[in-house]
Amino acid sequence: MRSLGIDIGSLYIGSVILEDGRIVHTRYGEHKGEIGREVKAILRDPQLGCYDLIGVTGNLQIQGHGIIDGTLSVVEGAEYLLPGC
Repeated sequence: MRSLGIDIGSLYIGSVILEDGRIVHTRYGEHKGEIGREVKAILRDPQLGCYDLIGVTGNLQIQGHGIIDGTLSVVEGAEYLLPGC
């Protein structure tokens, strides 16, 4: 299974591809306030290839959907990946 993780910070954005639990690709850089542009660049990165799951951390505001809380995202992601824990 291939998973894409994206962390959006106040200044930088990072991403990682995990394949069967191993890190196979990382990307990290300053977004200069252009978060949407940088997320699109990550998703277009040919080194990422295909992935089965995407996880996002950081406080992210999506127009029309409010703010995605990072802590709640981690809890819900853990419950999804580790059911019954």
